[in-house]
Amino acid sequence: MIRNLLGRQRLAPAQFLVAYARLSSRSDTDVGHLIFMREHGTISCLGFANGYNSELFGCAPLAEPAARGQFYFDKFIKIQASDRRGCLGSVELKEQHVYDFYYRCSIDFTGLQLVLTLPRVAFEQYERFIGTARVPPLGADPEAWHGDLLVLVPAPVFGFPKGRGSAPPYPPAQTREAKAGKLRMIKNFRFDTIDILKTGARDGFGELCVPDISNIPSERLLRLR
Repeated sequence: MIRNLLGRQRLAPAQFLVAYARLSSRSDTDVGHLIFMREHGTISCLGFANGYNSELFGCAPLAEPAARGQFYFDKFIKIQASDRRGCLGSVELKEQHVYDFYYRCSIDFTGLQLVLTLPRVAFEQYERFIGTARVPPLGADPEAWHGDLLVLVPAPVFGFPKGRGSAPPYPPAQTREAKAGKLRMIKNFRFDTIDILKTGARDGFGELCVPDISNIPSERLLRLR
């Protein structure tokens, strides 16, 4: 049975794969503002933690030299539904081309993409958790949620590869001059629990520590089992 547990009980420590992510947004002409895209986003920090209230370690490196500037995305998250049964969900960590949002194209250098696949009933719970909130204007409300998520999945520790491709990495990803070649699968595994937390500047913890979720308000925490 899949459950959303929202209690405040203290939980036993566990080892996690940790992703600090931000959902992407798109313009909705029907309502006249930006809305969150529940299935896609970017990752600012990807690593491991030995439990709640623990610092991150073994974090994925930046896709140097491509991601050295401020106009690049080098880590991505995708959350999707599946009719497959037998576990709560699965993880695929694979290479993905770095995206240059100044030129609005993928370039010939590899970053990472984290793909989380959930059964349809669990994905629907995730959709309800995200809700239909629009993207608020920056600075309009310091308490507003801007699509930031902390994702915790029990996982074994493994290494993250460095980026590869052209140097300088500016040819578009699909051109004849591209050197990255076929994108590779890094790691895949199944899981039976996942925690998803809405985060924001008010939390008082940075991207190097996992909070004690027993102190998180229930409306900001989705626990699937």
